[in-house]
Amino acid sequence: AAPYISTFFISRTTPSIMRTAPARYAQLPEGDFGLASAVCRARGSIAGLALLALLAFAARFAGKPLGSARAVTGNAVEFLGSSCSAAGEDCDDTHCCADAGFTCAKRTDGMWWKSTCRQVAQEAAAPAPASPSTNAVPTTGAIRGADCGTDMPVGDINGEWNTAEYCAQQLVGQLSRDEKVSLLHGAAGGMGFAGYVLIPRAQGQDGGPVRLTFNDGPQGYNGYTDPTIGKGTQFPDLVAIAASFDPEVATAYAAAIAEEFRGKGCNVLLGPDVEVVRAPLAGRSFESLSGEDPYLGAQLGAAYVAEVHRRGMIATIKHWLDNEQEKDRQQINVIVGKRAQYEIYTIPFKAAIDAGAGSVMCAYNKVNGDYACENDELLNKLLREDLGFRGFVVSDWGAVHSGAKSALSGLNIEMPSGKYFSHLEAVPDETINKLAQEVVAAAYAAGFFHGRGPAINWQWPPPFYQDTSSDAHRATAKRVIIESTVLLKNVGSTLPVPPETSKIALVGKPCHDVTDKSYGQGSMFAAGGSGFVATTRAITPFDGLKALLGGSAVATWSEGVDGVEEDADIIVLCTTSHDEEGRDRASLHLPNAQELVDAVRARSMQQRVVMFVIAPGAVTTDWVRDVDAALVMFMPGEQAGPAFAELLMGRATPGGRLPLTFPRTNEERFSEQQFPGVGLESDLSEGVLVGY
Repeated sequence: AAPYISTFFISRTTPSIMRTAPARYAQLPEGDFGLASAVCRARGSIAGLALLALLAFAARFAGKPLGSARAVTGNAVEFLGSSCSAAGEDCDDTHCCADAGFTCAKRTDGMWWKSTCRQVAQEAAAPAPASPSTNAVPTTGAIRGADCGTDMPVGDINGEWNTAEYCAQQLVGQLSRDEKVSLLHGAAGGMGFAGYVLIPRAQGQDGGPVRLTFNDGPQGYNGYTDPTIGKGTQFPDLVAIAASFDPEVATAYAAAIAEEFRGKGCNVLLGPDVEVVRAPLAGRSFESLSGEDPYLGAQLGAAYVAEVHRRGMIATIKHWLDNEQEKDRQQINVIVGKRAQYEIYTIPFKAAIDAGAGSVMCAYNKVNGDYACENDELLNKLLREDLGFRGFVVSDWGAVHSGAKSALSGLNIEMPSGKYFSHLEAVPDETINKLAQEVVAAAYAAGFFHGRGPAINWQWPPPFYQDTSSDAHRATAKRVIIESTVLLKNVGSTLPVPPETSKIALVGKPCHDVTDKSYGQGSMFAAGGSGFVATTRAITPFDGLKALLGGSAVATWSEGVDGVEEDADIIVLCTTSHDEEGRDRASLHLPNAQELVDAVRARSMQQRVVMFVIAPGAVTTDWVRDVDAALVMFMPGEQAGPAFAELLMGRATPGGRLPLTFPRTNEERFSEQQFPGVGLESDLSEGVLVGY
């Protein structure tokens, strides 16, 4: 029973640090499993046994000593030697709740990687696993899926889909209805990937199983757990690609990210985000490679997707559709007209589909009255009939609200589990067949059956624990930063800094610090959320400049202007505005920007001053009139320091252009009804008049 129970605990009450623990206790050495073995012999309660076994196992592989495991006392669970979180508090660090009747569980507002102390529901107990005699996936009768499609016309997108659809029809026709339904929702057993689907009984070219392993994000591999920190490159956020205005940059970026995913055994990349940025305050503007222009998004999105597809992976374009704000994102109803829908919001998606996108992620919000994941007009009509999409639609995590309605409306896969899609008895066989075939067709089109997909080493430790970063990938990240950095102003050839300069003073935390305690998620150089990649390799602008200068000049840093020496040849003021998934920005104001400029100018009007901005999207720029030069980087990631140094000293030229309008302070762009909406309804009544 232990393997099933451990999986049950992982899927229902997973603390984030333990999400990757597999149910493979039998393969552990006795010495590493002493705590759970002792409990086994003591014949404790089955729930207690499973929980302590999971803790011992997770503690070993997360690098935590067993002395910090949890003790069960009555109804409360606590870590030995540390306090537990109170009701309603985040429990990502404590992994336990102090109040009786509360459990540390994944959040249900879409931010599934975060955990909160929630009250244990008192309704009926969770259903037992289905009896093997009634609903088991057959373990015999393997299907040689690789025998079909050997003549796949690789590189011809339409030809690939034609062959893939034929092969999918042949394979799915050999599956039972229960097996087909198992293709339509995430399942346990994925070892810690964000999502997991196994194609029942199917064999690939190597004779092994064919799996779909899903993971965030479009800006690098987010492993979510401590053992994965620093095991991948923290690339610039996607808005930087938008600022490059360069499909070649998008291609190089996608190639590096795809290779890191391949090295981690992940074959479904949850990205890129291609939605057009309508509102500058929208909380995920940093994740859009479209900026506010559909043509820009179409060119760059197609380049990104084509490269991911070329490397034997499925790109998931998101979020379909009209996901234009974070506030009330799970309830907001977006009212949008057909002209704006066709001319603005669908254009980047269409280009990405034509480039080979195998998956589309439907959003949390409603569109014209129906949730996006159960919206027949969006999924069956607009996406499939009008745009010609032939792959599968996967829900955002927790975005499904119904079973039969969603399936009949065109949703293929519910994530992360089968809360609704495990119960599709009311859905006719014809629909089940179609939905299952579309999932399998995407796997065929990406080459999973014929060796084009990444190899997945299905053993512990999981493949995504591998460090897949490299010098080449970090060089790509730096190139993206340089090509996306925007020169807003440059009076009197202030930049690049003349080679005879002897002392450069940097002012402000963003040039010196990597993190800020006020951030809920993310860092100085990368916005927070599902797309955030935690790293140990971030190089600050101060460190990058010192490394480049060597002994040719002196670089100093101070948090405020008071620490700047009088004889500094040039002063660089460093500012940033933070952003993260789950909330919209409160303001476009750059904290401390004007204050820093005023403080410098109070000392001297002649001293050369450069403003260096790290931005997640649009910001106000009233301060620009009082500086000599200004550079803007869009959430540059771990290579911010080296790129900054090369740009400042003239080793490289900033190649970026603004992909978003930078509005004036207090500019009125929307009525309240338009953004963020009134009564959980946002009216996109401006139609096609988006951004500039």
